[in-house]
Amino acid sequence: MSIIPLLILELMGCRNFNTHCTEKADCEDGNDADIQACEKDLEDEAEKASSSGCKDAFDAWVDCVEHESDCDSNDVYSAGKNCRDEEAEYLNCVRDTLTTVDTDDTDDTPAESFDWSTTQGWVGTQTYTFGNSDQQDDFNCVLHFDTSGARLTPTPAECAGCLWVIDVAFTFNAGLSTDDGTCAALGLDQQTGHQYGVVDSATGDSQLMLKDVYGNYFDFGAIRQTIGPDITFEGGSLNVDIGGTFSTGYWQGAATLSP
Repeated sequence: MSIIPLLILELMGCRNFNTHCTEKADCEDGNDADIQACEKDLEDEAEKASSSGCKDAFDAWVDCVEHESDCDSNDVYSAGKNCRDEEAEYLNCVRDTLTTVDTDDTDDTPAESFDWSTTQGWVGTQTYTFGNSDQQDDFNCVLHFDTSGARLTPTPAECAGCLWVIDVAFTFNAGLSTDDGTCAALGLDQQTGHQYGVVDSATGDSQLMLKDVYGNYFDFGAIRQTIGPDITFEGGSLNVDIGGTFSTGYWQGAATLSP
């Protein structure tokens, strides 16, 4: 990239990720396509951070990642566990923007105007945190995914009581993810998919249902409907003490539903 586009980005207040992504590709035996994909992932996330009012938290996280990242003996370019606090602050900021109820008199879409039964699509993000350590909050990796999907019609009979089921595709966001090599071995850094259903959304105490590998739907976690079609959810286990070892396999997500 020439210096002129770099100067334009700086004048526009945009952040440039070329150095970080190039170093990551050099470490992990990547190529120009990997560098471009990494830059796009980070640029897209920076745009989301700015639109959600979380630019400062995002910048602090990226500053830490750029400063702390190194190429380890397994040829993985990562900041390891050094930027967990900054990452958590950024993710909490993003979640807070979804869970804050708007009480002003502007033209924002009120929650009651969105009819959940008409849901046809899903666009969002999701993280998977994995850890197996003798210390709490000592995670091997935090993997980020962009998610999107469309409603299955008719609703699968296996999802008893579901108002709808969305077939959601997961696209791994390498630029935002940290991994000591453990999660890559699990195959979770590849594009994958899930079917999500929702039960009893009209009651305000909705449950997200997830289809397992056997074709059964189980209660994945509670949904918090926020403003209009925006939802947040979480599921799995966090810092479960198993004989002195703290085990974590924890999902967190946010999505916007479309009618």
